[in-house]
Amino acid sequence: FFAVTCGWIGTPWKNRFHELVNFTPFQPAAAEHAAGSAHETLHAAAAHAPAVHYDVMIISSLIALAGILIAALVYHYRIVSREKIRSSLRPIHTLLTNKYYMDEIAAFLFLRCGFIFISALKWFDNNVVDGLVNLVGWLGVVWSAIEGWTDKWIVDGLVNLVGAAVRAAGAAARRFQTGYLQNYALAVLIGVLLILLLK
Repeated sequence: FFAVTCGWIGTPWKNRFHELVNFTPFQPAAAEHAAGSAHETLHAAAAHAPAVHYDVMIISSLIALAGILIAALVYHYRIVSREKIRSSLRPIHTLLTNKYYMDEIAAFLFLRCGFIFISALKWFDNNVVDGLVNLVGWLGVVWSAIEGWTDKWIVDGLVNLVGAAVRAAGAAARRFQTGYLQNYALAVLIGVLLILLLK
């Protein structure tokens, strides 16, 4: 059905397909449509089909009919030997039999080249992306270890040192805070003697 009917889509006669697509009446372009103002010319160019080329239509139709006739002579009536045509046109026959090598080209471009590209992406992901991620993780572990050691031995060490010094000072001062008046008087006497001796 489509082989018979679709060819009428591009005909220069009443073209319903053109009217459905452009929402304008179909009129083949002619020389008289070029006359008029610029606006009319633009409107005419949008509403009209290109000029008809009957020579192209006739030549392409004759080529199609010749192909049908040759196919009938070779395959139906068997007047022309198919093997002779195949042997005389072997390069063309090989090219057409292998469908212009489109499968091989597609296999090379999409399978082999695609595999190479995917392999390169896999190598980049394994060695560059994962390498950077692992490096950042290793740096984080090292930095955490440094921070932990600094916090434990420097920050906590200083805090513990201050606390130990305060405890030692408190323990030393506690020995002098006995609560006995005679001990305080003795300490005052010793201090006065030291002052006198140092003079």
